[in-house]
This record gives sequence, C-alpha cells and structure tokens, in this order.
Amino acid sequence: MKKLLLIMLVCGTVLVPQFALAEAAPEAVSSTQNNQQATLIDYEIIIPEMRFTEFFDDFDGLIPGLQLVNQGAEGWDTWSGGGGGGEDPFVSGTYSYSSPNSVVIASGNDLVHLYGSLTEGSWSTSFQAYIPDGQSGYFNMMYGFTPNPFDWAMEIYFDAGGSGRLNADTQINFSWTADTWQSVEVIVDLDQDLAQFTLDGTVLHQWTYSLGDGTLRLDANDFFGAASTDEMYFDNYSVEEIVEPSSEPFFSEFIEGSSYNKALEIYNGTGADIDLSAYSLSSCSNGCDTEGEWDYPDNVTFAAGTIVAAGDVYVVYHQDADPIIAAEGDQTFTYLSNGDDVFAITLAGATASSYTIIDIIGEMGDDPGSGWEVAGVADGTKDHTLVRKASVTSGNGGDWAMSAGTDADDAEWIVYDQDTFDYLGSHPHSMGPTLLSVEFEPMYPAPSEDVSVTAFAFDDLPGLTAENVTSDDGGNTWDFDAMMDNGDSTYSATMGGQAEGLTVDFYVLLTDSDGNTTQSDLYSVTWNETVEITSIYDIQYVPNPDSSDASPLVDQEVNISGIVTAEFWGGSDNRNIYVQDAEAPWSGIVVFEYGGWDNFDINSPEGIVHSVAEGDSVTITGTVIEYYNKTEITDVTSFDIITHGSLGVNPLEVTCAELTDNAEAYEGLLVGISDCSVDNPDLGYGEWSVTDGTGSARLDDNWDYYYWPDSLQILAEVVGVLDYTYGDFKIQPRLARDVVEEGVTRIQRVQQVLYSDLIEAGEDAASDMSYMYGDTVTLEGIVTMPTGLSYAGAGIKFIYEDEHGGPWSAILSYDTDSSAFPVLYEGDKVQATGYIYEYSTYPANMTELFITQGIDIIDVGLDQPVVDTVATGDLRWPTKAEQWGNVMVRVADVTVIDSDLPYGEWSVDDGSGSVNIDDDSDSIAVWQEENGRPPAGTFIQSIRGWVYHHYGSYVDSTAYKLEPLYMSDIEFGAGPPNIQDVGRAPCVPGPADDVVVSCEISDNSGVASAEIAYSVDGDNESATMSNTGGTTWEGTIPATGS
Repeated sequence: MKKLLLIMLVCGTVLVPQFALAEAAPEAVSSTQNNQQATLIDYEIIIPEMRFTEFFDDFDGLIPGLQLVNQGAEGWDTWSGGGGGGEDPFVSGTYSYSSPNSVVIASGNDLVHLYGSLTEGSWSTSFQAYIPDGQSGYFNMMYGFTPNPFDWAMEIYFDAGGSGRLNADTQINFSWTADTWQSVEVIVDLDQDLAQFTLDGTVLHQWTYSLGDGTLRLDANDFFGAASTDEMYFDNYSVEEIVEPSSEPFFSEFIEGSSYNKALEIYNGTGADIDLSAYSLSSCSNGCDTEGEWDYPDNVTFAAGTIVAAGDVYVVYHQDADPIIAAEGDQTFTYLSNGDDVFAITLAGATASSYTIIDIIGEMGDDPGSGWEVAGVADGTKDHTLVRKASVTSGNGGDWAMSAGTDADDAEWIVYDQDTFDYLGSHPHSMGPTLLSVEFEPMYPAPSEDVSVTAFAFDDLPGLTAENVTSDDGGNTWDFDAMMDNGDSTYSATMGGQAEGLTVDFYVLLTDSDGNTTQSDLYSVTWNETVEITSIYDIQYVPNPDSSDASPLVDQEVNISGIVTAEFWGGSDNRNIYVQDAEAPWSGIVVFEYGGWDNFDINSPEGIVHSVAEGDSVTITGTVIEYYNKTEITDVTSFDIITHGSLGVNPLEVTCAELTDNAEAYEGLLVGISDCSVDNPDLGYGEWSVTDGTGSARLDDNWDYYYWPDSLQILAEVVGVLDYTYGDFKIQPRLARDVVEEGVTRIQRVQQVLYSDLIEAGEDAASDMSYMYGDTVTLEGIVTMPTGLSYAGAGIKFIYEDEHGGPWSAILSYDTDSSAFPVLYEGDKVQATGYIYEYSTYPANMTELFITQGIDIIDVGLDQPVVDTVATGDLRWPTKAEQWGNVMVRVADVTVIDSDLPYGEWSVDDGSGSVNIDDDSDSIAVWQEENGRPPAGTFIQSIRGWVYHHYGSYVDSTAYKLEPLYMSDIEFGAGPPNIQDVGRAPCVPGPADDVVVSCEISDNSGVASAEIAYSVDGDNESATMSNTGGTTWEGTIPATGS
C-alpha cells in the first residue's frame, strides 16, 4: 500500500503515523483541535482501482413514505432489531442525491449497518448527507455492537447552526453547510490502527483508531436521531475495502481456445515498472510426473530488460493463434496449456524441486482429465477463457483450490465461453454484472396468487444489486422493486397476486458497484381464470376392470396437470405423449395427436414451441376417449408447458403378476420390473417378454432402445410406460437406458440420449452428454479403428463398436500413455472396464470410456459391424448426427465442395448439406500430403469413415466430421484430374530458348492426354504433353525467336 507521512501537532506533541488517503489531498488544511492549530501536509493518494465496494445502497428501489427496515432493505436493521417501530427511519422522496430516494434520520430513529466484526483490512464508509437549515444530525462508528456492552469508536455531531463535533481520541470541532449535499467519509485501517474523517473532500482529522478504547475492531455504523432537531437525509451509502496492490505480477487471463488459440496474460499491478526477467513460467504436461515437481521448470523465460509498465500486461501466446490474440501478444510459446497442463509464474531459476510460486493455474499432481474445475464449471481450464476478477490484487501463491473456488461468488476467476478474446490486452476490467437466468413461478398464476421471481447472477466485484422492474399498464410506467440477495448468487422478489386477466410485464435489472447495468429479457405473466384440474385417477379408475374398463369420464373434456414421462419424439409418428400426476396406480395416461405433436402449437415460457421433453410439467385440455379399450386424451385444445425438465417421475415398481392380474391400474404409468430375465426373445413384431418368477410381462418397440434379447439373459431392470395395443398390455421402453442388463453394459445404453436433449445440445453444447457420465462400466465391442493409426498426440486411442452396429453403437477410448493399450486390430473383439467421460472441444462433446483395467481380447478376426449409408446432411446437427458419433458410416454419390479448408479438411455434399472430411488417420494425412486433397468438383462414389464430434461450430455445421481410415475407404468416381507441382525451365527464357513445362497429374480413372495452353502476342496456342513416368507429364513451348 502506498504510504504517506503525516505530521500532526497536538498540544505540543508530535505524532508520526503512516496512512493512505483515499481522496485528492488539499495543499494544507487547518482544523481546530481543542482551540490549538494543526497543519496536515505531505499526503499521497491510494490508487483508485484498489477500492472494492462491499456494500452499496441508494434506496431507489424502495417505496418513499414507508419505513426502511420494514420494507426488507438488505444490510440494515434497527438498534433493537426488526422494522416498523419508532427506531425504523422512513425512506424519503423529499431530498435525494441520486433520484428519487434517500433515508431521513429523525428524532428517535436508530439505524444500524453491521460490518461483521472486522479485525483486518482497510475500510471506507461514505455517504452523501443533507441537513436542512436549523436541523441537525448524528452518526457513530462502533468497535462492538453485539454482544453488550456496546462499544463506541467515534461519534460525529452535525449540530444545528452549522457547527460540528468529532469525538474519538479527542474532540475536533468543524463546520458544515446546511441545505446542500455534502460527502462524508470515514476510513478505518485496521492493519495500521489508523482512522480518518473527511468532509466534502477535506481531511478533518486522522487518529490512532484504537486510542478511544484500545479495541481494534470495526463492527457497526449507527445513525441515531439523538436530538429533537435531528433531520439528516443520507444517500448513496457505500462500504469499500481499500486493498494494498500486489508486490509481484500475476496471471490476469488464461485462454484455452479452439485450435491454436491459447494465451497467458500476466498483469503488473505492483504500482511500479517491473523487469519480467526476474520471473519465469514453469509447467507440467498432463499433470506432473512427480507430484510437487515441475516437468518443465523455467519453461518460459524472459530476456533481461523485458519491462512491463505499472498497470500494463504481458501476453504469452501460441504463434499460430488467431490474429486478435497475436495483435495483443508479446512473446510466443508453442506448448501452452491444453486444459490439463499446470502453469505457474515462478521466480527465475526454478528447478524441478526448488522453486517459488507467485501464481498458479492448475495443480501439481495427477492429470485431472480434460481440465480443472473453476467457479463450479467442470473442466473450466479446458475450452474456456478465464479472466481474473478486478477484486483480485495478487497471485495465489500456489493455492489453486482457493483461486478456483467452488462457485461464481468465491472464485477469483470469471469463466467465459471458448474463444472469448474480448478482455485480452488489458487489466483489470469493469465486467459489468453477469445474468445467468431468470425463473418465475407459477408461470400461469390463478387470480390473487403471488408469483416468485428468482435471478441467478454474479459480478466480478462485491456490491451487486438486483431489481425486479414491473409494469401493469403495457410499459407506460415501471416500478423498481429491490430483490433480496440470498447470498448464493440468487436474488429473489415476489410479485403480489393480481386480478383475473391482468398482465404484468417485468424484467430484472442488475447494477454493480461501478454503476454498470445488465438487463434481462422482458417477461410477461397473466393471472388466468382458475381452471379446475381433473386428476388422472378420476379419469382412469374403474372398480371392476373385468366387467368394464371404460373411463367414467369418456367423451368429457378435462384439464389435466402432470409430468411428461415419455416424450413423443421417435415413436408412433410423434403422436403419443405419456403424462403422470402421481407415482401410484391409475395415475398415468397417453395424450394423442393424430397430426403429430411436432406440428402442434404448445405454449411454453419461451413462447410457442413444437416440442415437449421428458420431465416437463404440463397442463393439457382435451377429451377423454376409449380407443380399442385404451383410455386416451385426444382432441387437445390447450397445451401449456409450465416448467422444463426439472421434475422427474420414478418408475413404479411392479411384478409380472401385478401386470397380469391388475394391468388396467397401471395403464399409461411409468413402471419397472427388477431382477428379471428374458423368457421369450421373439414374440413377433419386435415384441419379447421377461419373467421375475411371478409371471411374464410383454415388452414392445414403440421407441428405439437398441436391445437384442437373448433367451434367459438376466436383466437388472426393465422400465417403460405401460401401453395397450392389439389386445395386450406391454411395456414400452423409451430409451436404451430403460433396459439394464447384468454384467457387460451395451454401448448404446451409454451413448443414447433423448431427442429433446439433442435439440438443446445445438444451443447449450452440453445436453448431448452421456447420462452415465462418471459411471464405471464394462463395455464390449469389435474394434473398428485400430490402435496406432489415428492421431493421438503422445497417447493412444481406438474405437470399438457393438456387433449389431447402427446408431449409438460405438465408443472411443484414449489414454495419454501410448503404452496403456495392447496392439489392437480391426476385427478384435474386446472387453474394457473404466469410467464414462466426456471429451469436450467446444461445442463438441465426445463420450469416451477411460479405461482403468487391462483390456481383454476375447476374439480376433471378426467381421466388422454393418456400415450404414447416411446422408451428408445427417452429419451436420446433433439431432441427427449425434447418434452416429464414433460409428463407422458411409456417404455415397458426393461431390467435393471445398478442398482447401483449414487443418487438412475438405468438404463433400450429396445434395443434403455438406460435411467435412478430415485426416485424423495417419494414412489419409500422408496421402493428402503427397497428392493433395481432391479438387472441388470431384465426384466420389462413396466415403467410409467414423464420425468425429470434435471442435468446429454448430453455426456452420462443422462440429461433426467424417474420418476415413485408409484411401481404400474413398471410392472415386469420374471427376477432373488433380494437377500439382507445375514448373518450367528455364525460368527466364531467352528469345531462342524452348520452355519445358512439367507437372504431376493424377486421376482416379487414369489420364488419357494432357496439353499446355498458352498465348503469344494474344494468339492462343497449345502444345502436347507426354507422360514421362508415373504421374509426371512434360511438354515444350517452342522458342518465339523474339
């Protein structure tokens, strides 16, 4: 912290304390001190960016004319506790520094702001004060507020008539001005045991803080109406921490972006220029080989004289990074972090085991996988940009856990999406508030029903406030209501119930301590007429199903409310949705739409949609019918999604006997049978059955769940909705996860996700992750991509596929240790045990098995699974492409669209949309290096390869790529020859010189002839070329003689 020398003459005694001032200092200030004169000289100013707001209140979100504490104002209480009594002051609109409100302290009022028993740090408390002529005011600071006895540290009296008194170590007299706003500030430096009082920018007194009582603590600020004339208005109340700047540089930004977009930014917040040659960057690759020791000490060094000015940054970046990064870069380095590589600023001269860490990103231990968690974001150091909060003023000294934090509030970093470069090149930043989401419930309130609003938000600095801004007249007027800070990054407010038919528009407004604002989208809520909800039990229950199973409400219109247990996507032409309102018999039903629910207008919080997801809470109005003895709701006139996917329904555990004896009670319900086995693998039409020893239950295939039953196979569980068709009750599993085998887990159960989640994945880049993430499983499959063929850095990878092939059937395993797996060939049948993991390269997520035990090769030389032919357009977006991840597929009759894409890629199209072809295989990469990529316009009969969900973008549909293994996987058709390496000799011919032109020409069907086209003085000529061996052709342009 910058220091100043302050000399105070007090009754002939010289005191020489040190102190840091917060405001610009006057040249020389006189104060009356027990009628003796003292002069304050030689101030220095603390740098402004080292102040961080901990609390701020301008009272503008409150209602004038009502009492402050009684309105629930955060951060305030009365002396006796609780609002509404005589101690609770009123919010006033009479005077305000920042319109429209202030708080007035009148006689008898007693308002307290608690600091929380601070014992360290330097703290500024400031506010604007207005006292009408003839009136007075008072406040104090307290060493202790609770428990009793109360302990005063200093008192300020603004006496009527313009005189004032400060009582602390001694009494100081001063003057103040009525009928005007004046700034008041008290600084308490607990670390140096100093205090300072400033009025309107003039420092009036500084003293040893503990002299008044000997206590070094700051507990409370009390505003008290001590006199009958007291009428003090105060506004813009602020508590700030004054932080000492760092003595060392530290990391201010970390970029782990796509491709080579990687950078580390180092900030000099020391207040003076520094020479970076005194420091270095030390690192480990994929975790440290030895815990606590650097793999690469002093990995990045800085030349002597590498000066970084005070407040400036120095950027180390990859030499092939985006031009935006390069423009801010200062020094290149190739091997920056891929997410799981720890980097630290160390003192120069670090060795593997002897070093001093100034700041660190990551931990010096085992490989964390893809990356370390930051601010509650999994793999935050992978595929993200990290920006240090402005409130952080020094490095973490090697304590990464503290620095990374557990959530957005306690972390030192703000986590941004991949390839965010906006903040590179300077520090610190006034980020402004970040609003994550706004939720409100109920979304369709009944008349007079309250609506709760919750905002999820954070800021890089303390002091964030949130307001719920409402209008009930179509936006002509707006009310600003303060939201309660719940202390967990959530802010809440309640909108009082309204009359039927009234609509309230509202949005959430965030304001940080610097005055930056962020505003949410505009939302609307309408208080609807109360709708009578019919329980599904009342629709389904019949006392004697054997005599009559028809609903008692058949042909009646009903309103139901429940949870979607089976979404329509992928089954029965998208016509059926299953809804359940209790986990009990008679509580489920199917809702039918002949035209398909994907064509039906469904009301949702986002507006009209054409999708509904498992777990959604819905309200539906329709008519009860009996369709061949199955109770349904059809002719739907209203369909509202109340909330999304947060509500689940557990399957109701039943026995086979219960489904035989009382199936009608379970019709439409989500049910499950445990500890069963296959008793008939083929009942025809995709149906099969299981037994649990009490009877037999039939299963059907309305949805694809990728299970091929074998007789007597033991199953841990089967789950599905109970359907009734063609005279039989049958369980309809919804997804591969609903049929759980004992022992080896089929790959499809790991890979398949709901279609509704695939819709979301294109937007959130997360919903396509495996539902079994983190689970330990044993998988079995046939190797389709062998080890050692495709790029794996210094590691090793292979792909294996369920023998049945098809969607969701393959998975990749990778290890950083190239010796971790045995040599595996195509056709090997393997079993592997490990945990499910997601390899994320934003926006792509690729599900992998991280193998933790030895691989068992249980057979060799097997045929490959059947390879499906898919449209190129099916490999562009998660809804169609995700099912083919890692699976061997074929595209047919395609044309090369672009042969010069980055990273060795080229694109093909069969007319349904292009897909990129990549050279992940060493075989393909070598061929392309030698022959070039097929030119645009080349026709290719077919390309066989595996689908790689890796980097790219959903915006241009390049996140999925086709990876052929060998050139034999590419069958060329008729197309233009490929011409390369054109040359001529001599390069600068004379008039009598012939010119020999040579080139390499390749074509999948052979080259019949080649000629050179040239012109002489505008006349077009040609010369025949001949093949001189292999793909080399030559021809001669004769000398022109002039």
